Amino acid sequence: MQKNAQVIDHHQRQIESQQRALEDQLERADASARLKELAKQASDEIRKAARDPSKEDAIAAESKLRRALDAARKEMEEAKLDRQFTKDEEKRAANERRAMETEKAKAHAAEAQRQAAEAMEKKAEAYAKYNKAAVAEMMIKVLPDVAAKIAEPLGQIDKITIIGGSDGS
Repeated sequence: MQKNAQVIDHHQRQIESQQRALEDQLERADASARLKELAKQASDEIRKAARDPSKEDAIAAESKLRRALDAARKEMEEAKLDRQFTKDEEKRAANERRAMETEKAKAHAAEAQRQAAEAMEKKAEAYAKYNKAAVAEMMIKVLPDVAAKIAEPLGQIDKITIIGGSDGS
């Protein structure tokens, strides 16, 4: 169950990463489209100024073009910084998730070790009790055989001669 949750979480992170990559591509495409639009506007302004050769119009068109390009560059730089910040935040969040998962795994491992130690203690106690009981049981089972072996030579005696004095000793 936990393994399935980890697999689902892993796939979800992959999907989120792919989604962010697509959003970045879309953002770059939008920035590129804006830049093309500004370039077209600037080109139109320059053509317009070229038709009317007044120096002031040309300077104004060039100035407008520079401002538009500067604005586009600034916008692209901000978008790049935003993407970098987002990536840094995602890395930080991923590191935090990994750290939490590592801590959980360590806690589970410690709990498993504690449980294993308890099980070994119980097993040792059971063996100690079993050992005493097993020895007693074996002794009880063997006692009739031991008694029979001890009595066997006595069963082969035909006669007993008692030698003794008349004093009863």
